[in-house]
Amino acid sequence: MLTSISRCKPWLSALLFTALTACDPAPVEEPTPVAPVAPTASPAALLLFPNTVFTQRVVELQFIGERTHFSSASRVDLGDPAIHTEVHAHSPGRLLIRTTLDGDTRLGTHDLKIITPVDTGSEEVSLPEALTVLPALRAEPAAQAKSVPQGGLIDTSVLNHDFRDNPFSTNSISIVRGPRLLRVNGVSAYRYAWLGLADALAPKGPLEIVLSAVNPIGERHSFRAGRDDLGLPLVQLRAPTLLEDGQLLTGQRLPEPMATNLYRYEADVKNNLLFVQLEKAEAAYLQTGPILAVAPASGRFAQGAIVPAASSHDGLVTSMAYIEQPGTTYFSLLAPDYSGGALGYGYAIRATSLPVIPIELREPAGGDTPARPLVNLTISQAVASQSAAIEPSTDMDYIRFTPEQDGYIYAQAAGDPPLATRVAVLQADCSTVIGTPRTFQQEAEVQAGVAYCVRVSATAATPYRLLLVLQPKAK
Repeated sequence: MLTSISRCKPWLSALLFTALTACDPAPVEEPTPVAPVAPTASPAALLLFPNTVFTQRVVELQFIGERTHFSSASRVDLGDPAIHTEVHAHSPGRLLIRTTLDGDTRLGTHDLKIITPVDTGSEEVSLPEALTVLPALRAEPAAQAKSVPQGGLIDTSVLNHDFRDNPFSTNSISIVRGPRLLRVNGVSAYRYAWLGLADALAPKGPLEIVLSAVNPIGERHSFRAGRDDLGLPLVQLRAPTLLEDGQLLTGQRLPEPMATNLYRYEADVKNNLLFVQLEKAEAAYLQTGPILAVAPASGRFAQGAIVPAASSHDGLVTSMAYIEQPGTTYFSLLAPDYSGGALGYGYAIRATSLPVIPIELREPAGGDTPARPLVNLTISQAVASQSAAIEPSTDMDYIRFTPEQDGYIYAQAAGDPPLATRVAVLQADCSTVIGTPRTFQQEAEVQAGVAYCVRVSATAATPYRLLLVLQPKAK
């Protein structure tokens, strides 16, 4: 067709050719291929497990990373100097972390950072809020008072958060910090409740509680309540009443149930015996006497002694305590059944300290008998033995003594537990009873130059501390 047109009308052919060639696209140049750029391979943190632990534990943690190069030179930082770690690289992407958490470990979440030396410098991976540290104990507010005075009684109850791995069990628990144990109120795998005595110098604020317990496989662990636990009782400050040596302080009373009176006494640093007497004692103290809790200058009753009973005559009640650390001494006085009231709980109090002569009470071969006592003593004031023991439970110890002055002899045998012992005062034959057998402590009137005997027995085999004190008659 184009040929015929060009023959008939050449100008039209040229015009058509120009139009057709003008619509053809221009040739496109192919782009030079570019090689793809590989993404940067940065190390990353994936997972830490377990991610919740308790204070004062040794825990194996595992950390999983991606594109990491963990090694034995890796360093772990949890932002807390009370957390100590040792590492073992199971593989470049898996790090085992043996973690020791001290009692001062900060509670709450901890960021984790791991730094590993590599050929190009160091490799760092981090995981925010990777580890949560919890207290193993939580207070049970419904089971205890909201506050307690220094040197005061309180029913205390705590719950064990770690009961699955480390359950509580009877007779496996000891109180490291907190109210001094007087009576256990209940024990289960996840709960411990007791009647205790707050320390004489317990700091103001939440009551500090730390327990120690042995788990079913024989491992001992510590259990601490968090200081921010809102269920903890608050300690209230109170000034102890100062007792001067030999001073009679009148008008004393335990006015209500669970009441205590706190005293401070400056014992001579050479004297190891605290000698406390209640004069004009009312009815509550005449049967078994008050309970006396004694603490050294630290104010901690756990470092002192609990004197659970006393003896009495003619309204004069006598309690004695051996003090390991003479000097500033605190003691709290409690009713024998932890009660109190407007009537029957009044008294006047006098305290003094005495030097103590130590004696040995070793069982001879073949044992001792009334005819052959452990020892023959002459007593002018006070003697003490730390080496006595009842073994087996059918055993009886005999101690013969002669007082240098007329007066009263006080004999105390503190066993383990303290009330396991019974004490009697006898005539020189160690058979005829003067002061009938009594739990823990007995007394009797004696004459100068006349021999007497003390007999100690127990409900079970036990070591015991013996105190013998002569109080001369007033001239």
